[in-house]
Amino acid sequence: MPFRYQVLMTSRNAVLVILTMWLLAFLIGLVPLMGWHKTPPDSGYCFFVLVVDMTYMVYFNFFACVLTPLVIMFLIYAQIFVTVKRQVRRIASEQRGRGEGQMKAAASMRREMKTATSLFLVLFLFTICWIPLHIINCFLLLCPHCPVPFELLLTAIILSHANSAVNPFLYAYTMTAFRDTFKAIFLCCRAVGDREASNVASGDDREC
Repeated sequence: MPFRYQVLMTSRNAVLVILTMWLLAFLIGLVPLMGWHKTPPDSGYCFFVLVVDMTYMVYFNFFACVLTPLVIMFLIYAQIFVTVKRQVRRIASEQRGRGEGQMKAAASMRREMKTATSLFLVLFLFTICWIPLHIINCFLLLCPHCPVPFELLLTAIILSHANSAVNPFLYAYTMTAFRDTFKAIFLCCRAVGDREASNVASGDDREC
């Protein structure tokens, strides 16, 4: 069931999942170093498109490591939203006899729905930012003689990297817990800076 997240995802399980994802990403990034790459050019300059094999980028990186997980995750979110819609209809039909327990269940479901929607937006933004570059890579591999404007390639690369820069703002905008944490971090840093400035000013006054 989509709403068993809090039961299944304990702190220990969350740490294990994060470590596993980092390990997988590290191993995937090492694949070209293990031999799946082009022969370095004689010029001595190491450019990405001249060294990395596009078969790795398209078949392994895109189809296996990006597209397949994306399809699975979109299907999971579709199941979540269908389940929520079904639960909303059920609660609406029982609204007249709703007790305190049902009210708590409804509030919990609304929180779960809000979290699921926020995470779906993160997934959707990831898709928008990364798919253009992967499509260009497919063209470079499957149609090597097709012209790809350099400006278009550069825009797709910048867009893919911009995803990581935008995510913190999206988290802060859509999730209260992230927003409160960011406020606590920045306010703490600001307080430390104010104390340091105050100490410097006090030292200058003593020297005078």
